[in-house]
Amino acid sequence: MAFKHFGNLPLELQMKIWQTYTHPGPAMHIFDVCFPSWKGDERAERAFETQRKDKAGEAKLNNYKKMVFLDRLENVRSKAAFDPSVYHATATSRLISRLAEQTVREIEARQAMNEIHLPGRAQKVSIPASDVLMLRFREEPSDHNDLATETLLVPPPIKDILENQWSPEIATALQNAKKVAIDVSETWATGLYGELGLEEVAFLACTIQKGLEVLYLVDECTGRCKQCGRQNVKMSEIRTPDALWKGLRTKNTDDQERPGDIVHAVSRRYVEARNLSALGWEEEHPSYIFACLIDTAIKSQQEGEDRGKFQGVRVLVVEDE
Repeated sequence: MAFKHFGNLPLELQMKIWQTYTHPGPAMHIFDVCFPSWKGDERAERAFETQRKDKAGEAKLNNYKKMVFLDRLENVRSKAAFDPSVYHATATSRLISRLAEQTVREIEARQAMNEIHLPGRAQKVSIPASDVLMLRFREEPSDHNDLATETLLVPPPIKDILENQWSPEIATALQNAKKVAIDVSETWATGLYGELGLEEVAFLACTIQKGLEVLYLVDECTGRCKQCGRQNVKMSEIRTPDALWKGLRTKNTDDQERPGDIVHAVSRRYVEARNLSALGWEEEHPSYIFACLIDTAIKSQQEGEDRGKFQGVRVLVVEDE
């Protein structure tokens, strides 16, 4: 509902409202990771759709489709995918009024920013380096009806990504990101391939460990998804630490008294889960094994000024607002 008298509020109150709207705290920004695939170049071609009008645009596409690069979150088949990334809200607010644009500029001037390049759209998106950069790997985000079949036929997408050249822009974005998130369903596969091996986990850790403080594994299903049979899990159930969560805390992670993280997004928030059993995890669950392995790998690889920066792997569950 529009507030028609917003302009009549005191200037200080207007600025406070814009500050809360454009930067509500730790925020989520989601991007697709495009990469060379045995399925073809369709995803890269869609990313470069607006630039393929001349030879220069075609040449740029031919260069990037051979490497890993970022694009904005895309629709799934014929279904529109809702993108809750806060950078969209920030960009929109800049256009609403001069005061909103001034508020955004002042917020950005006070903190380190991470510039995300979207080469297919000739676009740059600036997000606070302290916000969460979420990478979405699957060429088409997993559908519970076909995920098991799909992963019988192909390995986890992370394997393909690690085997290809990364664009300079995505490498820089990861080096500047203090907090990175990935969908927990993208860390393992069923059937023939199984979970990622030690070598792949170590390689992935190497690509993201520079300056990294937290790695989030995002569970989109708990409390929301009927196909998983976990739609009745309550948020109150996931916040009490259990043995699995405590087991994920290594000797270098002393955060037993830390309040659970909350990451903000548009129309939802991401709440830290501390009762991993409520998510259906156990000690032999592929997601838990991955979390333990990459936690150790990142901490062992950070050195120099980065040594000790990594605070651990944390699990986030989506809460719609």
